[in-house]
Amino acid sequence: MSEAAQAAPMTALQRSYLQAFILAAIICWSPFKALAFVAPFLVAIWLLVFSLPSGLMLRNCLLLAAAWTCWTSAAGLLGNDLIVQNSLLAAITHGSFLVLLAVPGCHLASRPLLDRALRFTLASVAVEAAIGIAQGIYGYTQTGTLDISNGDFVEGTIHLAPAASGSFANAMFSANIAFSLLALIPFFLVSRRRGTGLFALGALALVMASVVHQLLFLIAATATSAACSCRCVPAAGRRAAATPPWGWSPPCS
Repeated sequence: MSEAAQAAPMTALQRSYLQAFILAAIICWSPFKALAFVAPFLVAIWLLVFSLPSGLMLRNCLLLAAAWTCWTSAAGLLGNDLIVQNSLLAAITHGSFLVLLAVPGCHLASRPLLDRALRFTLASVAVEAAIGIAQGIYGYTQTGTLDISNGDFVEGTIHLAPAASGSFANAMFSANIAFSLLALIPFFLVSRRRGTGLFALGALALVMASVVHQLLFLIAATATSAACSCRCVPAAGRRAAATPPWGWSPPCS
């Protein structure tokens, strides 16, 4: 991120992106699981209202829709076992990548945008972790242990009742916390700001959720990312690096 991007105030698109980010996060933490499927499309529609110069985002969305149509049509022509409903479900499921592919990142390069998004993420982690830990403590009073199935009680606002739902809410809570903590790690390493206590609270809730495969992959991903960062970016330039270590940044057109 360039010095100009760090100092410049947020544009209308960046403000709308922040609002859409908060909306998507609220949906992901809500008990209405079906809403998570439409969250990427709600974000895309929200951003299209504040469309990029020359309709760039609209063009990218149309290209993605055309690519999906061609792929589905080709699959139907090459075989007779295509189920259109399954194709639509696959498009909805993978819609999470829509915003990432449709919006060029250079239009979102803004230090104020990043700071506000991460502050909201930290606040949501604190709230969800506090609720999740309380649920875990309640589970302990029911099971007499913090191990085995006690993690099923830790579900945050996805299932606010203290009793375990027995659904997928526990795994979704763990995934949301894990992704939030991953987003916050560079923020703390670089800025060394306050909030490490809240970060630790989120980590504790993640452990209490006891979704072991997510914990293992989180540790592996963090270790791999740290190793790559240390290898690719010279120590003297880590804080000042404005472009990726491979010396290329994506075009903005």
